[in-house]
Amino acid sequence: MNTIELFKNDLWNGIWQHAKRLFKPLSLFVLAYTIILVGLVFFMMSKLIGIGFSEYMQMSSGGDLQDILDRSAEMNDNIAQNMANGGFLIVIVFLLVIWAFASWIYNFLLMVSHEVLENGSASIGNVFAKSFNKKVLLTMGFLLMIFVMYLVGILLSTALAAVHPILMFLGIIVLFVFLTRFLGGIPAIVHGDMGVMDSINYSFRNIDWVRAIKIVLILIAFFIVYILFLLLMGSITNLMGSAGSVLGVLVSIFVAILMAALSTSALSATFYRYAEVEYEDSETKHLIDDNF
Repeated sequence: MNTIELFKNDLWNGIWQHAKRLFKPLSLFVLAYTIILVGLVFFMMSKLIGIGFSEYMQMSSGGDLQDILDRSAEMNDNIAQNMANGGFLIVIVFLLVIWAFASWIYNFLLMVSHEVLENGSASIGNVFAKSFNKKVLLTMGFLLMIFVMYLVGILLSTALAAVHPILMFLGIIVLFVFLTRFLGGIPAIVHGDMGVMDSINYSFRNIDWVRAIKIVLILIAFFIVYILFLLLMGSITNLMGSAGSVLGVLVSIFVAILMAALSTSALSATFYRYAEVEYEDSETKHLIDDNF
């Protein structure tokens, strides 16, 4: 059965089957962007804290309680001083770089997904060359609007805390469910060639409140299982000594690639499950359904 047809009729199987096809083409890319992202984060922190890599590793190596407190105080002093001497500009530039980088990542991953859906495979080099397009700017605009809505929601939830803390808690829950309704926006930009407002309307129309609540509950359950898995793997690798460290790195790499494949597949599914598209080996056009 065609993957798009699976998205419409057998969602979870469709996501899993597509993720398996994405695993190989995304492997090297996930490693590369993880290294770049870690490098960017460390560069910013080193500028703010004012220490090099070797000094950072020494400060992270542990020690007695007084040692840790002294190091923390030194780091806080360095951050305060550097922020006063232009560090705030570094933070702004860093956030802008991360914003653009994240937008391009979304575009690239979904373009790979689109190639696999269309052709059964993807040439990473060809997709990379085509991924620097206007959809990156559209995705940046989309993410900016979501971020503004998030800030407004947080401010409103904080205001509710003055009435009662429970209202703030409920406000945050409603906020996250509300933002989940826009989950199909970026796939609509990449897969559906939509503009920012059209993509928002598309996602908001098809991911209603009930579907958004289901997605949030699934994500919470998935997150709990993921944390339990990490705790279990941590316990196993600690018992294995140096061999466990190697195993831990390998497992971390595998999990990172798997998460990228699954999340990309799921994002593509949020578009194709509700889009009115025709696909091979099908005589009918699948319309938007009323199920999850």
